Amino acid sequence: MKRLFIATDIHGRGVRHVAAFAGKSDLLQYAHEYSTFVESSATVAEICEALADKGIGFGARSHRRVTFREARALVRNGAEAIDF
Repeated sequence: MKRLFIATDIHGRGVRHVAAFAGKSDLLQYAHEYSTFVESSATVAEICEALADKGIGFGARSHRRVTFREARALVRNGAEAIDF
């Protein structure tokens, strides 16, 4: 199963969190905890869009998929690693 890495950008403060998910189904399950408007056929980008201002972090925020290499770099630069 392919792992997904999602970066949380706190608007005006940069990327503050990078979370690892076991796969799309794990991310979808997480999204369902915050939004009932995400269908199982949604893409990762659509799930991230549905999580805008929801999920990990506080205030205005957005989420986007990053590669493992990008995730490691973000963590080295101060982002909190979640479930790495």
